[in-house]
Amino acid sequence: MRKLLLLCLALLCLTGCSKTDSSSVPEETQPETAAETAGETEAPTETEPAPVRDIAARAASLRKAGDTYVFDECGVLDGETVKTYNNYLGWLAETRLLCTTVVLTDDLNGSSPEAFAQTYYQTLWGTGTSGFLVLINNDTGQDCIYREGVVSSYVDDAAVSLAIAQASPALVEGRYADALEIFLPLGERIPDRILERSGTLSPEQVQALTTKADALPKKYCVYFAASIPAPAEAETQPAATEPQPSETETRPTETQPTEGETQPTEGETQPTETAPAPTEAEPLSAYAEQLRVQTEAEGFLLIDVPGKQSVIAGSVPAELTAAVQAALAEQDAYAAADVFLEGLK
Repeated sequence: MRKLLLLCLALLCLTGCSKTDSSSVPEETQPETAAETAGETEAPTETEPAPVRDIAARAASLRKAGDTYVFDECGVLDGETVKTYNNYLGWLAETRLLCTTVVLTDDLNGSSPEAFAQTYYQTLWGTGTSGFLVLINNDTGQDCIYREGVVSSYVDDAAVSLAIAQASPALVEGRYADALEIFLPLGERIPDRILERSGTLSPEQVQALTTKADALPKKYCVYFAASIPAPAEAETQPAATEPQPSETETRPTETQPTEGETQPTEGETQPTETAPAPTEAEPLSAYAEQLRVQTEAEGFLLIDVPGKQSVIAGSVPAELTAAVQAALAEQDAYAAADVFLEGLK
């Protein structure tokens, strides 16, 4: 009987052990595989939208740090190189009134290089601007140069293709600074004296004015503006950091008069709104002077093409102001610019 019981117990132990061994493998393996699979599935979901969400945030943080133009998402450039090309792009942006950007990335978030570059550029600078973005693409290896506005007229597809072909060996070897030395000088093809942004002049007219401006002993600029920004938006490049100060300056002006003196506020505000000459001319003159300093010019002619207004900043003969405005009123913006440049000979 004991033998029989022992035999039954032995059989039970044997069958029990065999079940534990066979079930333990799938039970331990399957949960781990499922956990790993779940981890692998969740990781792309978290990282995929990150580049898209981070564009504006990274732009804002880099602007605060002073690096407004170079966005090294791969971390392959040292600090000195970033500073060097940030300064160069800043010089291009200020002297030619352009939006300039370099992006190095290893994650296009599934987009094509062209779509990624366009999204990045327009996130930083908006639409309807003139500028370019150099994309060094360490994700799929297809680099591109996105151009917007007037840049396309001076940097065509052939020039872009040639630059990419010349820079490719340096990029393959990781010599990014050497590649940027090939890409970035394309920006110097955009004229720095005749700044045509209104879309009203022909290429031949721009070239004729450029020839006259280049022949002058000092640098004089003519800016054909399609629109004039509001006083708070007058500085184009620092626009990303200025909205907050301008709001804080505007709110106190509105709050203090309301609480303190109601009638004097109305009396002081009405002349500003009623008298168009001082209100419009002063910001226009200030804007022209700001651009003259920014472009490092001796004299600067700002033409508001739609508004048929002109203002001159800097060291120029006094009689030119009336002559230029007369040519603008009686003829067109091209004639006004021609009078300006001829009067400087």
